Amino acid sequence: MKKVKWRLKVKPKEIVPYIEDFKNIACGIDGSEESYRALKMAAHLTNIFQAKLWIIHVVPIPTELIALGASITEIEALLREKSSPKIKKAEKYASTLAINYTSAILQGDPADEIIAFCMSKKVDLLVIGYQGRGKIAKFLMGSVGNKILNLAQIPLLIVK
Repeated sequence: MKKVKWRLKVKPKEIVPYIEDFKNIACGIDGSEESYRALKMAAHLTNIFQAKLWIIHVVPIPTELIALGASITEIEALLREKSSPKIKKAEKYASTLAINYTSAILQGDPADEIIAFCMSKKVDLLVIGYQGRGKIAKFLMGSVGNKILNLAQIPLLIVK
């Protein structure tokens, strides 16, 4: 993993007038390098603003398993097993920084679940990684980042 350092040379209140209100920061991770870069930025901001960090991972519910007759309990167990390494890597990083963080594994549409979670926890800033894709891939698969960008009602920081 490439090491990235950020240095903030100005006082937080000079950046945006309402920035002192950033007490809850959330970061969505999906296991990609971009999402871990976003996590590093979110952790850095959490440290600067003495905020709480919410580390969110959303696993889409595989409809093919439901169609094959798998029970909800079996599906949940499978999802937790697949999500565990991704969330543990993020937790390990956050724990080395001595910041206040909590992680959550959610199920469903990633963009919808992240936005709903942020609204329920009164998150002040959402940080996500942007995974650049070609036009065809965006058209066929959509983009979680793009959907969040269009639906989010809170400040959003997209890290490339």
